Amino acid sequence: MKHNTRFKQAAFIAFALCVFLYPLYAARPMITDDARVVDRHSCQLETWGVYDSEIGEYWAIPGCNLLFDIEMSMGGMFSNAPYRQDDTSALFGARQFIVGAKKIFNDLEKDGYSYGLVVGNAYNFKRSKYRNDHYLYMPISAAFFDNTLLLHSNFGYKLERESHDSHIYNVGLGLEQQLTQRVWILGESFYERFDNAKFQLGLRIWLVQDKIQLDGTYGNAFRGKEGWVSVGLRFLGPVMF
Repeated sequence: MKHNTRFKQAAFIAFALCVFLYPLYAARPMITDDARVVDRHSCQLETWGVYDSEIGEYWAIPGCNLLFDIEMSMGGMFSNAPYRQDDTSALFGARQFIVGAKKIFNDLEKDGYSYGLVVGNAYNFKRSKYRNDHYLYMPISAAFFDNTLLLHSNFGYKLERESHDSHIYNVGLGLEQQLTQRVWILGESFYERFDNAKFQLGLRIWLVQDKIQLDGTYGNAFRGKEGWVSVGLRFLGPVMF
């Protein structure tokens, strides 16, 4: 029976990859978000870095679920990325300040599926005007095989008035497959208007079960020449009241 179950899981994953990992859009540093929130009356800290051959980005975003089962997050990103393509003198410093709220309407593990809504704002320090980018997206998740395989999809919109065309849509799909109690395989593909379709593959390891999580990924555009790696740490706090 175990072999049959594993075969079914492998077949399901292969089908999902073939169907969904086409230019479309789980926990950071994955870009596709899951339809889950941190436990009620508790907090988390998500930190991660993204690196290519020239540029590094460093993120830290604390989040808490204290009232109305809404996860509120606030954090920032530091980088040495130039603001303009012709600017070669950019120094390492603050680039964005993020504020967001996430509400989920089902329990993924108990109900087998969940969906929600995320709204937020990204304040860009280096812009001379139109510093705020407003965004919203709908995360949808489904669980299979006793919650050992999770699929996530996002459908989003961003208002970026600094751009020539300020209306930016994005869509994507990701998956998490459990290998052992502590190790998961990660995969996603995503697309944002005016950008190349991209993918990411990686591993998630629970250093301390349900408390400290380590992620490592490799990503690139499907057309190549945009490769990056990322490393992330997530810390989950205890229930406070």
